Amino acid sequence: MRDFLTVIAILLILVLSAALAVPYFIDWEARRGEVEGVLGEALGLPVRTGGVIELRLLPTPEIVLSDVSLGEAGGAMLAARRLSVEVAPMPLIKGEVRVIEAGLDAPVLAVRVTDDGTLVLPRPGSVSAANVAIAIERLGITRGEIRVEDAAGAEIARIGEIEAEIVAASLAGPWRIEGEANGVPLRVSTGVREAGGDMRLKAVLGRAAGGGLLDVDGVLKLADGPGGRLLPGLAAAVRYTEPLAGAGEPRQIILSGAVEGDIRSLSARDLTLDLTHGEGSKDLALTGTATLDLGGRPALRASLGGRRVDLDVLRERIDEGALGLRAAGLLARLPLRLDLSLEALAIAGEEFGPLTAGLHRDGDVLALSRFDLGLPGETRIAARGEGLIPLGGPKDDISGTGSISLDSGQPLVFARALVRMGASQSLAEALAGLPRLSASAELALDHGSIGARNIAVKAGEAEVGGAIRFMPADGSGGRPRYEAEVTASRVDIAALPQFEGLLALASGADIGLSLDARDLGLGASGRDALGRLSALVEAGSQGVVVEYLNASGFGGAQIEAQGRIDAAGGRLGATIDADHPQALAALASRFLPARAAAALTRAVADGGALRLTLEAGRVDAGAPLFVKADGRIGDTEVDMGLSLPPASGVGAELEVSLGAGDGAQLLGQLGFDVLPLPDGEGGRLSISARGASLDDMAGRFSLAAAGASLAGEGTFSFFETAPLFAGRVTMTAGDLGRLAEVLARPLPGAGALPLELTADATLGGRGLSLVNLAATAGGVPLHGRLTVGEGGRVEGAVHFERLALANVAALALGPLPMAPEGRAWSGERLGAAAPPVDGALTLTAGSLALTPTLTLRDAALRLSLHPAGLAIDDLNGELSGGRIETSLTMRREGSLAAISARGKLTTIPLSSIAGSGLPGTLSGDFEIGTAGESPARLVANLAGGATLSVADASIPGLDPSAVTRMVAQALAADTLRPDLPIVTAALAEELDEGTWPLPQLSGPVSLSGGVLRFGPLTMPTQAGVAEGSLSGTLDLRSLTVDLRATVIAATSPKGWTGPSPQAVAIWSGPVDAPKRSLDAGSLANGLAAIGIVRELERIEAMEADARERAFHNRRLRAEREQRAREAERRAAEEARRREEEAQRQQDLQRQQDLQRQEDQRRLEELLREESQRQEQAPVPPETPFRLQPQSQEGRGPTQLQLPAIHRLPEFEPDGAGEPTVSPTGGSGGSPEAPTAPSGRTPPPPGGPLDIRPTAR
Repeated sequence: MRDFLTVIAILLILVLSAALAVPYFIDWEARRGEVEGVLGEALGLPVRTGGVIELRLLPTPEIVLSDVSLGEAGGAMLAARRLSVEVAPMPLIKGEVRVIEAGLDAPVLAVRVTDDGTLVLPRPGSVSAANVAIAIERLGITRGEIRVEDAAGAEIARIGEIEAEIVAASLAGPWRIEGEANGVPLRVSTGVREAGGDMRLKAVLGRAAGGGLLDVDGVLKLADGPGGRLLPGLAAAVRYTEPLAGAGEPRQIILSGAVEGDIRSLSARDLTLDLTHGEGSKDLALTGTATLDLGGRPALRASLGGRRVDLDVLRERIDEGALGLRAAGLLARLPLRLDLSLEALAIAGEEFGPLTAGLHRDGDVLALSRFDLGLPGETRIAARGEGLIPLGGPKDDISGTGSISLDSGQPLVFARALVRMGASQSLAEALAGLPRLSASAELALDHGSIGARNIAVKAGEAEVGGAIRFMPADGSGGRPRYEAEVTASRVDIAALPQFEGLLALASGADIGLSLDARDLGLGASGRDALGRLSALVEAGSQGVVVEYLNASGFGGAQIEAQGRIDAAGGRLGATIDADHPQALAALASRFLPARAAAALTRAVADGGALRLTLEAGRVDAGAPLFVKADGRIGDTEVDMGLSLPPASGVGAELEVSLGAGDGAQLLGQLGFDVLPLPDGEGGRLSISARGASLDDMAGRFSLAAAGASLAGEGTFSFFETAPLFAGRVTMTAGDLGRLAEVLARPLPGAGALPLELTADATLGGRGLSLVNLAATAGGVPLHGRLTVGEGGRVEGAVHFERLALANVAALALGPLPMAPEGRAWSGERLGAAAPPVDGALTLTAGSLALTPTLTLRDAALRLSLHPAGLAIDDLNGELSGGRIETSLTMRREGSLAAISARGKLTTIPLSSIAGSGLPGTLSGDFEIGTAGESPARLVANLAGGATLSVADASIPGLDPSAVTRMVAQALAADTLRPDLPIVTAALAEELDEGTWPLPQLSGPVSLSGGVLRFGPLTMPTQAGVAEGSLSGTLDLRSLTVDLRATVIAATSPKGWTGPSPQAVAIWSGPVDAPKRSLDAGSLANGLAAIGIVRELERIEAMEADARERAFHNRRLRAEREQRAREAERRAAEEARRREEEAQRQQDLQRQQDLQRQEDQRRLEELLREESQRQEQAPVPPETPFRLQPQSQEGRGPTQLQLPAIHRLPEFEPDGAGEPTVSPTGGSGGSPEAPTAPSGRTPPPPGGPLDIRPTAR
């Protein structure tokens, strides 16, 4: 047995050694055909190899083929540079194949799509190969590629750069694929193919962060087609998400829908396209459907719609991050047809809509089948077109044709929307006045050349037509060119927009213009200014050719021009003849530079006729260009000569001379606002300048008009943005008021105002600037700086040596009339106000006169001028050591002037306001206002209020102790004289002895009807001396004062009745010289009352003495009468008492009688009873005995107690000798004696009754 096992082991070793070594000794390449045949038979596919063949049996079977291909040549096939397959040996025994490791290097899978939509793949052709169970643990693919071809073998699509790993439990699934294709990561997993060919599919392509992500979840249909082909289909939910780069909130594009179809066509329903940001907020939300045709030539059709899209927000999101979809690269060459509909479209804050558009792109051809957009103002714009737009090519290669139309029912609303969107204001104004607007044109674009023909514009009655073409410069250094052929009818030139933009666009280009315009209007000129304009003009780098230029009408104007000027020389002449040149100037202003147009408009503003001859030319190629003009503008003679250097030279000369018989007219033609006042001196302007060009000239000018002369020397420049003149100017005037009247700005005050002025001046588009200004006006020096803007706004800072506030106020209120003699204010109405001025000035003055008597030192103010009036801010200055700070506003409304002011006073000496005799300072805040048609009414209507305080002041002629002293002296006199004149005179003398100190006094002040009122204010109390109050009024209408001071004595003299002694001091009259008067009526009345009291006391003393004597007599008499009455009363009382006593004695006697009778009866009864006992008892001895009761129980005998017998009353004599009865038997009638109750007399006390027997 052991030998047998050893032999088997040796055989196994030999077999394994042979299996391991024999393949290495076989030349497989020499047996290539046999290998290919065996593999082809096993796979059921033609197999071809062109490289190395390697085979290994141990440790696991493995085969390696190089340059291998599977499938029919020219059809569906799989080719690879290298194929390696390693299988597990054990499953082979069961007829199964389990691939442990397989690899494909540079494989190319070619699949074909047939016309019937089936897919041709290299599939096993034999039954045995198809039925083998094959499992793949790992299949690695590197540098792979899939080519999709049509039935004829033309490539439709290609997917390359495939790097993947594949795992499959069987060829029927499930499959798991991970890797990338064309640099896009992918993950694919499937289920097991079911009997009907359906297979669950889950695929994710792309990266979640930093790129697009395509998510497919559904069913992959792999039905068997005829001829062993596959009929694939798909039904899945597809979602594509791509984040957008940029700062701010995260943004992403989301495209999702339900996709269904086969290899020929895919359709998407419930398609949504969203642009989101933040936590899901949507900037774009579109829904619709799409179809992707894959049969033949692939194409994409989509229909999208939405409710509202905000293009501003969308553009902002696009600008913040790249909106280049990665998927768009796959669709770049795909034919596209897109239908878009939106309910609303927001652009620049304006709501447009609805929008419908149809777009078709096929390669480089882009067609706009329809475009219809609703705009504000019942406006719609429609466009159609088709063009060739090379993808990625230069813009100059774009070409196409199309048409566009616009119709607006409310151009005003449409124009407002355009302005809000940033359109030109002039264009909007031109549209705003139209009743209706319609326009159409056919457009053409050809390699950079743009043209529009069959232009038709109708706006109300106006019609414009023609053609326009732009041709760009060629590459040889040529110039771009504009050509226009325009016809117009009934166009209002005044309503046309400005052409600055067109002129700027045409600069540097050649221009060819043919114009024929009829029945042209000029705004308000109406039908009277209708005219015709026709021209044929060529302008370019070679010169200017005017074949003809004719203008007629326009208010009686006639213009003719013709000529040619080029590099070799030439001449261009024109004549202008217009009786009413304003309309002609308005026409020319549409085409001239702004500075020239403004000068022409000013020159013809007075309505005079215009007669000018113009000539421009050049003698030869090297000669300068000359321009000459001579004629008349109104009554002003014009003579101008201009010489310009050739293109390669320098040296420009300008000579201008204007002369007019009326200087005011000349000033008006130069742009000043003037009044038609006669001026016999005339006016003249002359300019002489030399320089390298019109932009750089030096010279001088002089202007004389209205009694004033202005001269200057400096630099000139006629470039639009450069100053026209900059240099030193000098101005003199014998009377500046005359020039001011001509300029409609009369000066305040009367009399001549000579002026001498020098300054550094700059005159340009921004206005006039004067710096280093030094002048003397009316003998008052001043200096500073001033600027007058183009719109007339005045700004600057000026210092005056002397200035009056009334002259500043006249800028808004007009000249103030002077007050007549004897009156404080004038009742004359204010004169006409000067034309309104806009500006801001800072004024300072060494002295500023507020009123003829109040002057500020070192004053400063900020003056704001506006059309309605002026405002004075921060007016401040020193007034006699104090300070005033205030702000004022003044305005005119027709003949009515209105003024308001508020401010602050700080320690203003009272002497500066009310004369030198009043010490102290005044401080406080105030706010007042008024309105009126004359100075008097302005003062009479003053109203407002203030809070004022007086410090360190005293009231002269108001001695606090004057009232006390005066009363004391009056009362100490021998004779009290309370007469009012005497009291007033005495009080005045005492008041003059001192002053009332006011260290601090404050209170409110009211102003109404031009009268200032205050008080009563409590003055500081003089301890133990007096109290006081102060009140008063200041009548600003008459400048009079009424001040009242009440002085009240602190104590009242003896005998003073009523309020304490007091008096009132009154100062009234003019503010600067009030007179004092006194009201001492209360003092006189008080003293008179004391005098009356004294007299009454004397009289009362006399009457009291008389009354006392009479009273004494009456008292004596009354005492006698009283004693008599008392004696009578006592007698009557004694008689009554005796009568009552007698009656009492009678009653007592009756009672005693009754009592004796009762006692007698009882005694008899006792005797009877005793007699009966004795009769019944033994005879006692003869000895007397006392009757005692027997002793009981050893007690002694008890005496028999019998009732005592009352004694009879005794009569005692009274003091009157009459007897009195005592009930006790005692003597006297003392009332203290006890009496028996019920009128009985009690028995007298005594011993027991002693009874003795009688002898018988």
